[in-house]
Amino acid sequence: MNVTPGAPSVPMRVLHNEARDAMLIGYTDGDPLREVIRFEMDPRRDLEVNLEEVFEVFNEPGPQLVGLEVVRRYRAERHRSLSKGDVLFYGEVAYAVAAAGFVRVYPTRESITFR
Repeated sequence: MNVTPGAPSVPMRVLHNEARDAMLIGYTDGDPLREVIRFEMDPRRDLEVNLEEVFEVFNEPGPQLVGLEVVRRYRAERHRSLSKGDVLFYGEVAYAVAAAGFVRVYPTRESITFR
């Protein structure tokens, strides 16, 4: 989340799943997704670590993360917490929040509303 200027970075996009039952059953192909925020991540870190950190900061960020500019922006826009079925794009690869961890998914461009 805190990428040093000039360091390698990869774009991260957070998309809320707007299907009525997504929080119960998770992501399903064709679910409508709305991009809510984008920022840069450090690709030298483990992918799972990056995904878990994004999930943590957009749910209940601990004191060490609540001061991050991206968290302040997310909260200022009054977005809900991340939930099962929401999607994280790490570069061009998408992962849905699952009951435990993340699962690779393949949303279509037509299902996404961009910022």
